[in-house]
Amino acid sequence: MRLTVIGQLVGLVSDACFTDFRDGVECADLDDKGIDALKGIRVLLVLPTYFPESYGGGEQQARRFARALVESGVSATILAPRLSRSTPKRSAIDGVPIHRLRLRAAPYLGGRHMLSFLSWCVQVLIWMLRRRDEFDVVHIIHARLHAVPAALAGALLRKPVLAKLARGGRCFDLDVVREKKIIGRWASALIKRHVTAFIANSRQIAGDLKRHGIDADRIHMVPNGIDLPRKPRREPSADGSRRFICLGRLDPEKCLEHMIDAFAALPADAKAQLTILGDGQCRAALEEQAARLGLSGRVTFAGAVEDVLPFLREADFYLSTSVSEGMSNALLEAMSCGVV
Repeated sequence: MRLTVIGQLVGLVSDACFTDFRDGVECADLDDKGIDALKGIRVLLVLPTYFPESYGGGEQQARRFARALVESGVSATILAPRLSRSTPKRSAIDGVPIHRLRLRAAPYLGGRHMLSFLSWCVQVLIWMLRRRDEFDVVHIIHARLHAVPAALAGALLRKPVLAKLARGGRCFDLDVVREKKIIGRWASALIKRHVTAFIANSRQIAGDLKRHGIDADRIHMVPNGIDLPRKPRREPSADGSRRFICLGRLDPEKCLEHMIDAFAALPADAKAQLTILGDGQCRAALEEQAARLGLSGRVTFAGAVEDVLPFLREADFYLSTSVSEGMSNALLEAMSCGVV
């Protein structure tokens, strides 16, 4: 995994580390020489949300990526919103410094939260211009509205900008941006123009980028990586009971209401338990739905959990009802634990 995540940056310093998408999607094959070429580079990672305010797959990948960079002698800094006053303005996780900019809502939402997006744009531009000598490469996690000021600042400062996309199909990042009222087409065009290289973690996303007119030499395929567990999962229960698990952000595109409806349709004597890990804007509605359907004893909402492996080791089946994924971190983690 360490080589895989480091490979996201090597394309900026050595064209030979990636295979062009026009001849088929392949992963970067990076050796120690390639890693040595990265030493001394200072990377600024820009995220729409980060720990401890969100525990989604993008945050998990960014954390692993930043940690791997530091372990390889590459400097990494994280820039993210500060959505709660209780969250510190500056902190560090895994030795990686984090700078947070105060907002009322996540900067990728737009709509009635447009003021938060505009505030984010102003703050990010000022922050990056003032600290132009503190980073060499801009690495944006996801290419939604929050990417606009980071891509623009990178272009103004003549610094390479990477954008790692996480969703394809109906929720493809650039499609979501383009559909925003008033600013959508402008924002989408700005991102496409000023991002140096796009990182796709699946063929679907790579194809979506080509559909948007992105040149093949700007598209690079780097699958997500995870740390493999050291302990096996438990044996199935002797009494025939089955434990189901779902993990991720509790957002509309995850469609967890369908999962709860499916559980409600099971026979009353079915020995099945569902544990939902994660938090998000739909949690209250989902908890109300489970209670209304009489599932309080069979469906458990465990909230945001930093270490999901102990829960996965206790599960028999992993469930997902998401309408859009790139390469699901949650699914990879479940597979690594032997969960069906």
